[in-house]
Amino acid sequence: MYDMFVHDVRGRPFAVQPYRRIVSLVPSLTETLFDFGMGEHVVGRTDYCIHPAEALPVESIGGTKNPDIDAVARLQPELVFADIDENRKQDVDALEQLGIRVFVTHPQSVAEAMALLGTIFALLAPLLSRNSAEALIHGIRKRYNELRSVLHPHRPRVFVPIWMDPWMTFSTGTYADDLLALLGLENVFRDRWRRKSLHEDLSFPSQTESLSESPDAQRYPRLSTEEILAADPEVLLLPSEPYPFAQENSARVLSLLSETTAVKSGRVYVVEGSLLFWWGTRMRLALSNENWAFFAQTH
Repeated sequence: MYDMFVHDVRGRPFAVQPYRRIVSLVPSLTETLFDFGMGEHVVGRTDYCIHPAEALPVESIGGTKNPDIDAVARLQPELVFADIDENRKQDVDALEQLGIRVFVTHPQSVAEAMALLGTIFALLAPLLSRNSAEALIHGIRKRYNELRSVLHPHRPRVFVPIWMDPWMTFSTGTYADDLLALLGLENVFRDRWRRKSLHEDLSFPSQTESLSESPDAQRYPRLSTEEILAADPEVLLLPSEPYPFAQENSARVLSLLSETTAVKSGRVYVVEGSLLFWWGTRMRLALSNENWAFFAQTH
């Protein structure tokens, strides 16, 4: 009956069949599974899979970067979801060496993320809530097309740190960078690639062009404060994750970057990190004007 297959980002085939025991190592996908009506089949999650609230009683198997492989195995999953940016290759390899099937994702744009939602829908079709899942996907696609049609005569230049000590951000070829562009913002470091060593990355101006040997790591450069000041962003977005830019950390950012146009003009915003980085069904929120009210001040 289910003689169809879909493929993960590595090109590996997965049969379309009823998956009744699923472990998700990807917070955005955990939420997506629940939104697709698959919550009763999710038997394991990470500590960071906090949405929706219904997921919290599900057994946690550790963090996204340090899952307990034995704990995952004890849950006897028929399918595990992992992501190249969220999870480590060695953990995926360890699970597969135990004979556990791991579906790996890696969307690098909003369009790819939407296509991936369709792939996951197809993979889980035998058990998911078809009508609600289709409605979610349709709504996200509709809003995406609306945003693509908007003209932006001026795109404010934005800096989005994802870590401190050292500073880190993301460049082109990432879901978050593409999302910013879709929302009418220009990532000030979209063309900045990660270099091989920390010393090289933090040297400003750069005396080297030796890039990180990992193509995935290249998209997450480390920065010096001097380089950020020289880039002079017009807007600062401080996400709540992966680095917790809470009130005390925000005050430190304001002090370090006080000479930027963003700080001088008061265009510094603490934002919900999942809106920037969770690419699953949370895209319905990420693409909503209600969650980006500060745009009235930046455009």
